[in-house]
Amino acid sequence: MLIADRKIVRWDPKLLLAFDALYSLGSVTEAAEKLNITQQGLSTQLGRLREITGDPLFHWSNSGMQRTPIAESLSIRVTAAIAALEDLNKPEEFDPNIIVKEITIASTDYVITLLAPPLLSMLREEAPHATLRLRHIEHKGLNSSSYNDVDLVLSVPEFLSPKGSGLHLFSETYSGFARSGHPVNELQSISIDEFLRYDHILVSPFKGDAFGPTDVALQNVGKTRRIGLVVPDFSVVGDILSKTDLICVLPDRLQESLGDSISRFQTPVPIKGFDIFAYRPKHLENDPLNNWLLEIVRRCVSEVSLNR
Repeated sequence: MLIADRKIVRWDPKLLLAFDALYSLGSVTEAAEKLNITQQGLSTQLGRLREITGDPLFHWSNSGMQRTPIAESLSIRVTAAIAALEDLNKPEEFDPNIIVKEITIASTDYVITLLAPPLLSMLREEAPHATLRLRHIEHKGLNSSSYNDVDLVLSVPEFLSPKGSGLHLFSETYSGFARSGHPVNELQSISIDEFLRYDHILVSPFKGDAFGPTDVALQNVGKTRRIGLVVPDFSVVGDILSKTDLICVLPDRLQESLGDSISRFQTPVPIKGFDIFAYRPKHLENDPLNNWLLEIVRRCVSEVSLNR
């Protein structure tokens, strides 16, 4: 904005460009061609410029264009104003190294157990001043109010309400796990009877009920298993398996987190897997920080997939 006759006048960007073209080229014809407008249109804009500034700005004579002192003084500010407008059209360069905030990810216990170590490692490297906050998704899922205070949700679709649009991260399958040296690991293939011979650990993060995907698969073939222990999260399973003869059916990608003393075996019945999606609030879909965070999560998923 420039002040003329004590009135605040808003400069149209077209007027800025008209002034700049006339000032730099010194020709109405050339300036009009550069701006892709008619000479009459440019003359109209020049008239508006003169009205705004209260000054002729440019004179033409046989010796060429002459700029008035007002035009000379305006040129630097007009150039700066055009540069500022052009800068608004440039995408903001995002630098995670300067982030000083709390990043909140809501997820299931499984995803937290799987991705927390590589996620924290990558954040420490790229955003050392940020704080990572991981929170569980409650049994009823995330509702519209609790969804808006998180940066990202990593979950199966069933735990998110409203569903919204999600990005598929990966598909997971199940296997059986037991301590190394356990009798089931000495068999080339395990029968249903052997599978049901031992007590099982069931991870039930929410209600603590003793029924899961494995029980659904067994029910389909008319079998049931004995649940010897129900635990609320995956983080304790590896230690318990290593010290007992219990066995457990777990998502395959968790094998590394269980420790070297735990071995994997193929279950005698196929167990339906699941898909993990990334969700984010609508207002963050074009946020540079959120886009960067989503890319970090994708890289973490690739890392744990390679380690399978």
